[in-house]
Amino acid sequence: MSGNCADFNNDGFLDIVLGNGSPHMDRLEPLALLQNDGRGFHNVTFSAGLPFIGKSHGVNCADLFGDGRLSIFVASGGMYPGELLTASLYCPKERPGNYLNVRLRGIKSNRDAIGARITLIRGASRQMRQVGGGTNFGCLPSEQHFGLGAGASVDALEIRWPSGLNQRVENPPVNETIRIVEGLADWERVYQR
Repeated sequence: MSGNCADFNNDGFLDIVLGNGSPHMDRLEPLALLQNDGRGFHNVTFSAGLPFIGKSHGVNCADLFGDGRLSIFVASGGMYPGELLTASLYCPKERPGNYLNVRLRGIKSNRDAIGARITLIRGASRQMRQVGGGTNFGCLPSEQHFGLGAGASVDALEIRWPSGLNQRVENPPVNETIRIVEGLADWERVYQR
């Protein structure tokens, strides 16, 4: 019924979380977490601590605490009065690997930068994210999360704004949430530690 992609283990490869079920009371399939190791996907639902049985009408993923741990929020039901569990939240206890969260603010483009593409460059590897307005029954935040594994640095971020502007930010920090404003050469920290 729903699904989203995010790098839950911060290894640089997007994983998939799928919500299952239907509005009918007899449908109680568990959600599925498929981990990408760069060679393929593996079902790690139960080893990740997600043995949730029930409907998963909407699945959202976000770094709720600003510390690189992606949480999964599941809208589980609520269509019938007998459904008592209407939402679940999975928050990992530890952060696996390094990360960088990027928030964009448009000036000439729309303020939320919907449609912007961010490419993270680290050596020969590249990761790309596109800021979107939502996905089927789930909605990712406009903040873009990049897993870096054991990587301790990022060479650059390249942003293609909806206005057509191409912007490059050199040497952004690791294990931070930063904001980049359209047309400004530098970044700013979102959280002060």
